[in-house]
Amino acid sequence: MFSRLTHQLIAVVCKIDYTSCFRECLDCQLGEDEDAERKLTPQNGGTLQLELMLKIRLLRSARKICYTFKLQPLSVERIDILESKLKDQQEELLKMRAKVDAESNVFLCAESEALVEEKLQWKDLSSDFFCLDDIKTSITVLVPGTYILGVLMSHTPLDNDSASIVVEMNNVQIQSAKTGVFGRFNGYGGYVSYQANTSLMCISQIDKSAQISVVCSNTTFTPKTSAYLTAVRIGA
Repeated sequence: MFSRLTHQLIAVVCKIDYTSCFRECLDCQLGEDEDAERKLTPQNGGTLQLELMLKIRLLRSARKICYTFKLQPLSVERIDILESKLKDQQEELLKMRAKVDAESNVFLCAESEALVEEKLQWKDLSSDFFCLDDIKTSITVLVPGTYILGVLMSHTPLDNDSASIVVEMNNVQIQSAKTGVFGRFNGYGGYVSYQANTSLMCISQIDKSAQISVVCSNTTFTPKTSAYLTAVRIGA
């Protein structure tokens, strides 16, 4: 449009200034602003002619310029098709945005009250991002990413120096914690152990469908207590 009107352009006025003037001219009510006028005239063949009259003031000078535009008709059917495509794209964009927003807040707090073959057995999960295997000793991660994993367990070691809590991913150790010394000999050749609280944390890159489990060696649950695993996805 601007290339056709170079003979009417003012040297110190840029395209953005003209666009702003056109917008003000189209937005104003007829007769409201004496510096901007417009006129719409029907033409042959169903076309319309739009005339924009602008009075531009620059310093102490003023210039009145008229621009004429030929408006071609556009079929209603083409508009309907365009609206339908835009609506489909908007719905798809909303779905993608909702998915991104949901996946940016991946969080889990799992609870266990039992051991099965030295592995913590988890209660049912209410999550779209994690699920349990058949015996509920492994937590499957459905959204890949970098995670902070934390475990807290109240337990009673079965001996004095070999109890441990281990976090495994796909049956491979990624973090472990020794429970330390939590007992003493009772003076009669026996061993007395006491309740212990053990926690551990790690940061790990986890692929989709990876399985996380917690192995508890040479220790047992303290009655009426629970163990917890917390998983938080960080970054995008």
